[in-house]
Amino acid sequence: MTQDNMHQEEFVRLLAQVPDGSWEKIIVSEPEWREMVDFLPRYTFGPFATLMVVAGLNDFQLKGKADRAYWPPIRARLVGEEVSVSPAKLADLLQPFYERERYNEMKVSRLHKFLKSDLAARLWQGEPRQVAGEFVNIWQRLAAVMNQGMEKKTIVFAMKCLGLALIMAGEYDFPSQKLAIPVDLRVRRLTEALGGPTGSDDSVRAYWDAVLTGVRATNPHVTMIHLDSFVWQVADNVSEHAVRAYCHEMEMGEAGDAIATLIGGGPNGR
Repeated sequence: MTQDNMHQEEFVRLLAQVPDGSWEKIIVSEPEWREMVDFLPRYTFGPFATLMVVAGLNDFQLKGKADRAYWPPIRARLVGEEVSVSPAKLADLLQPFYERERYNEMKVSRLHKFLKSDLAARLWQGEPRQVAGEFVNIWQRLAAVMNQGMEKKTIVFAMKCLGLALIMAGEYDFPSQKLAIPVDLRVRRLTEALGGPTGSDDSVRAYWDAVLTGVRATNPHVTMIHLDSFVWQVADNVSEHAVRAYCHEMEMGEAGDAIATLIGGGPNGR
């Protein structure tokens, strides 16, 4: 067994010790949860889920970090506005926001491409239990509508946003563990700090799929939504001090301290 594999196994062992309450705290600390959850009761589930998906589809090439430059401005755009009565009205409401974003023409096009689709119309009428049962089918259809691979970052992130909408609505019984991790700069940063692969997106995804499989062997409660939320948050700064402070904030206990040491002092830690 190589040193990097031993490092990965230790990481899996420690993640499996993280309390369930910490995993839930990690999820509700995501910017897309913090900024959007208040809209669920106003919109009702179907329209809210549609909103979350389209916002996830356009969460790329931002003006700054998503937790400051993307989700709070979306919230500000929606606050005080009447609830949209159709996907087309939602597109009209969001278009001025995306017209001011980087890659604005592409994002406006993606906004309308999804919201004019039959998938958006069906999701708009969806109920949590029904959408949970169709989760993988929705993932496949979303990739087809957007003409992208199912594993592409914006597709899997949009599905993560749909999964968060389901959890907000109290629906947990859907196969979110099947999601691929959305490979971005932060995911790569933590992968490298742990001594994982630094090559293709496929190799990075395979690394985190293996981590999730290992954690779920001990704690099947953990899904890719939990794991991706942890990775994205902790990888903002992978110094041992910063990781330790984050793990304390998430109340991860001794496992968190050991994770901080592993990441910060690992083969590529800082």
